[in-house]
Amino acid sequence: MGAPRVPTHPAHLIISVPDEKNLRWRTVKQVDLPANPVISGQGLNQDMPTSEMSAILDQARKETRHLIDLDGVSTDLLKVECDREHPTWPSHGECNGGPFNVPFALLNPLQVYGQIDRDDPILPTRLDLLKVKSFRPKAPVGMTVEDLPDMVRYSSPKLSIGFSVRRPMLLHLGWDAFGRDRSGENRLAQNLLFFYRRGNGERRNALSGPVLKTSRVDCGSQVWTGEVSVEGAKIHYRNLHCAVDGLRLDLTFTVKADRLRLELTQHAERAILALEYEAWRLAFDIGKAITGAAAMPTLLAGRSGEVNLPMHWAVSGNGSLSCRVIEETGVGARLQVESYRSQHLVTGGLYLGNHADNESCLVIPAGTHKATFEFAVTSFEPAAGPGSARPGPGVSTTWPAAFACYRPEYTGFADHSASVNCVTNQADNIEVICLTKKPRFGPDPLDLARFTIGRSLMDGGAYGYCRNLYMDSDPQNLMAAGRVHQVGPDVQWLRQVEPGLMETIDRILETIDEEGLSRNRDLSGNTGSYRWSTNAMDVIGFGHHDAYVNAITYRALRNATAMLKDLGRKEKAKQCCHAADSIHAAFAKTLINPDTGSVAGWHSRDG
Repeated sequence: MGAPRVPTHPAHLIISVPDEKNLRWRTVKQVDLPANPVISGQGLNQDMPTSEMSAILDQARKETRHLIDLDGVSTDLLKVECDREHPTWPSHGECNGGPFNVPFALLNPLQVYGQIDRDDPILPTRLDLLKVKSFRPKAPVGMTVEDLPDMVRYSSPKLSIGFSVRRPMLLHLGWDAFGRDRSGENRLAQNLLFFYRRGNGERRNALSGPVLKTSRVDCGSQVWTGEVSVEGAKIHYRNLHCAVDGLRLDLTFTVKADRLRLELTQHAERAILALEYEAWRLAFDIGKAITGAAAMPTLLAGRSGEVNLPMHWAVSGNGSLSCRVIEETGVGARLQVESYRSQHLVTGGLYLGNHADNESCLVIPAGTHKATFEFAVTSFEPAAGPGSARPGPGVSTTWPAAFACYRPEYTGFADHSASVNCVTNQADNIEVICLTKKPRFGPDPLDLARFTIGRSLMDGGAYGYCRNLYMDSDPQNLMAAGRVHQVGPDVQWLRQVEPGLMETIDRILETIDEEGLSRNRDLSGNTGSYRWSTNAMDVIGFGHHDAYVNAITYRALRNATAMLKDLGRKEKAKQCCHAADSIHAAFAKTLINPDTGSVAGWHSRDG
């Protein structure tokens, strides 16, 4: 059992170096790589055992090597992008999608050979600890304060936050919008070292505080220094600096029983080119609890993960922590969100600067820039109709769980905050989202739903991408789209996703066979076929006529009928209505046992 090991299949690379004068990327080479027909499926068929497919693909992987000559370019840094992939063999393990949904890890095996004509890059210098200028903590109304060995911590039933006085970092952050005193549950990652993934050399700063990475230095908050003062419920980190000369940060945190204010001032003597920069990062350990960024992505070209403010950090059981800008001067205030599944880490970093698009580098701008942010304990709530009873605690506390499963830097709602978007169960999340009240500060839940389903309909990558194997992916998209349009009718949005909507509907209609049911033509479901499911059950080998797939296909076609009518496509709407009727008529006689009334999981090709 399992999915065949399909290699990645890069088609086009863009190789650039930074121009230190204009702080932009200069392309030095573009490369078109040849396709390997075996990786695309030559000599393979879905009736083969998985082990046989994997053996053929493994051999193709071993034989595929590409050597690119950069003609003696001299640089401190190379940026290598893959913006297109050749088609790959359809697999149950496919999480990326079509040629323009390039997998994040595609370039992990990349190696660079050359001559080093200078000393090794400077390593981070561990500067002195913070100088404590004053220490007079006092709890604000509704809170207590503790002077602990590693932090000063302010606590209330709704918010708990701990500040280090040795380094500029948060060591504790928890909240509980329902006042059940669960704010003591710390959401932050606390590893004082880099998380390190040996397989590809990936390192991430897993601490909450300032972060700066250049081509020569990597400064997490554990190596920054400066001054700290604690005055009542105000914590001042001043004159913060690291091994990169010319940058200073001043931050003041003001704590209240249900909210936190951050005043940030950024001083740069010159423009500084950075690979990664966040004046203050929050790093959440999702091994403790799923914490996700419910935030609408900016969708600007370049690095993904930048989101619009206000947004919410959402947690199941504890509500959410909203984040908004109160005021700013100079350059824009930005928030960058990232997820690292292998490291159980989700980060969100605030910074003042430009958006790094495809051509411009990430730059800390020269001059003094300021912004003030507010974090407030709140929650996403069910939208109650007139006269409806208030939801009980079980519903209220778990309602934000769906929002904790959002990945703005990927394709929207997923299984958790570091998972890929799973098309096979997207409609379940959307049911909750569509019945959620719009918060006072934060994204409209329907906008998050439209972004997710729109990306999926328009050929976005996801788990369950290969529709010939996962027969529930297309119906899930149609059910979700129909629900979104039912709750918030928007013909303009339907027009935007119409090409994908029509392709999805046509694929489903093509699966309807002479018996009137949706049939999988690649997976037989026969005993001994040892293949994965035609639906989200994964490793159970469904095939041929799948009862669950047919049931949701019926609903999907009903939803499609309504959307097509609003688009003015009356003939296609009639086709969908007829196909839904044929499933309704054929379902019972094929998939229900007349003696017991039980529904079969599937009816296999061999009967």
